[in-house]
Amino acid sequence: MKNPNEILEELSKINERLRTANKDLELTARNKAMSERNYRMALAIEELRLKAEKYPATLIIDLARGNEEVANKKLDRDTQDAVYDAKKYEINSIHIETSVLQSMLGWYKSEFSATNSIN
Repeated sequence: MKNPNEILEELSKINERLRTANKDLELTARNKAMSERNYRMALAIEELRLKAEKYPATLIIDLARGNEEVANKKLDRDTQDAVYDAKKYEINSIHIETSVLQSMLGWYKSEFSATNSIN
């Protein structure tokens, strides 16, 4: 089991990891939003192109989504969503690590108090 000083050192390192992860989440959120924007714009442009070429309205949406450029932008959007979710899970994991270490410190504190009250 770690001693209190080791726990405090580890908490300090975890705090830095959390700061970095939060900065990464901000960047990831922006990338996610941009990929969503790019996908929607490409889809709308392709739908308008197909409409101008007089394709039946019932087919336009499916044909537009089947366009290679639109499909690639959708893939990028979905990938960015997954990266964003993974970053959020990482931050949650860091919070759990912090909670465990804080509980260990609490245990040490109660043990120290109990030992000192006996003497």
